[in-house]
Amino acid sequence: MSAGQRTKGVVRHTLIYGLGTLLSRAVSFFMLPVYTRLLTPADYGTLALIEMTLDVISIGAGAQLAHAIFRFYHKADSEAEKNTVVSTVFFSLMLSYGLIAAGTAYLAPELSQLIFKAADRAPLIRIASGGLASQCLLIVPFALLQVRERSQTIVVMNLVKLVLQLSLNILFLVGMGMGVRGILTSTIVANTVVGVGVSIWTVRTVGISYSADTLRTLIRYAVPMIGMQFATFFTTFGDRYFLKAYGDEASVGLYNLAYQFGFLLYALGFGPFMSTWGPRRFAIAKSADLVVRDRDLSAGFGYANLVLLSAATMVGLVVEDVLRLMTTPAFYAAAAMVPVIVLAYVFQCWASILDLGILVRERTEYLALGNWISFAVALLGWVVLIPRFGAMGAACVAAASLFTRFATTYYFAQRLWRVEYAWATNLCMAALGIMLVVVARLLPALPWVPSVALHGTMFLAYLAYCWRFGPLTDEEKHTAVEMARARVAGIRAALAR
Repeated sequence: MSAGQRTKGVVRHTLIYGLGTLLSRAVSFFMLPVYTRLLTPADYGTLALIEMTLDVISIGAGAQLAHAIFRFYHKADSEAEKNTVVSTVFFSLMLSYGLIAAGTAYLAPELSQLIFKAADRAPLIRIASGGLASQCLLIVPFALLQVRERSQTIVVMNLVKLVLQLSLNILFLVGMGMGVRGILTSTIVANTVVGVGVSIWTVRTVGISYSADTLRTLIRYAVPMIGMQFATFFTTFGDRYFLKAYGDEASVGLYNLAYQFGFLLYALGFGPFMSTWGPRRFAIAKSADLVVRDRDLSAGFGYANLVLLSAATMVGLVVEDVLRLMTTPAFYAAAAMVPVIVLAYVFQCWASILDLGILVRERTEYLALGNWISFAVALLGWVVLIPRFGAMGAACVAAASLFTRFATTYYFAQRLWRVEYAWATNLCMAALGIMLVVVARLLPALPWVPSVALHGTMFLAYLAYCWRFGPLTDEEKHTAVEMARARVAGIRAALAR
């Protein structure tokens, strides 16, 4: 496959995923003034703690089995074997999620007492358990759509779910004053409506089959990843519990708002790319030509950084302007933490794309080991820094621990299955982005319009550097320009009708 063809396929699907994510985030962005006026920082903290608790419970339900689809779908030799992999995971997760959600609802008073030192949040936890149960309708169908590169369908389904959920949020928050309870309820309804539709499609597509041998193979592959996911969760979210212990729900709410920009980085910069590249890299890994294999995998890492580091730089530059425009003064303090959290997310994304050697060798216990080492670093940092520096200490610990995760993952992956990556180009892009964000933070505060203009100019300079000195070859640049021209021409033709 030529560089231009490789770029065209990755860029096309990434742009589709990215457009869907951009639209989703744009809607959520314009809802921020509503949320920050109808919910207090303490409400944000309560919602964050409940959602985090349900997230860690979902790991125990076996969510990582869906990630095994990417590996074993491509490994299967026949269409029937591929369908059996998908169907086995689908029905296994339906059972496990249902049982775990029921147990969560039953133990809601105990969980509320453990998290909040009071049982009064048990009703909210029970509602959230319904959202957990409804997730199982989405996980496998979306994984199947990814592995088949049905990017447009995924975007449409996600947008339908988003519009429904946000509409219900407005109804429940503004119209009915339900607060946190309304947000949790809207999640259940949106997941169920979309999930039933894509689940029916999945069963019709792959049929109904179940293989105990396939399930054992998938579990053997996924169990270390479940351990890894627990470690990743505690490394990423455990600091909220420490902040709650040494502060209150308001401090957790501010910190969680800052973390939303890290999630934004993933959603805009890395998630759309990995939705395409994640399954595709396993196909590249099967190449018998090691030179071509390394060239293509290194190119993929370069593409990822072109998007990821550009998004990271943009978020770091404009976060203060965004908060000043979209929130109230009670939330402005979150801006100081965002650049550090964004850096932490860059390390996390690097670990997620550079773990291929571990996955190809099916030695996922090394992922778990790297994540538990990262968690040990985080735990030590929380004990030392959060009591003294609060949320900013937590942000610094996040960056240090996720760097540890990246370094250990990369080390183990390279030992098991070496790939030659073009590090110099990628590190130069990262260094320039860090420098621009630091300079922006050190400059004196400006009125909003001049501030946006300055930060926008700095970001355009960064993009110009990446275009000139970044990872794209001349052929890839030409392909990208031709694709952009074709898109513009298509839009013009549609508007002219």
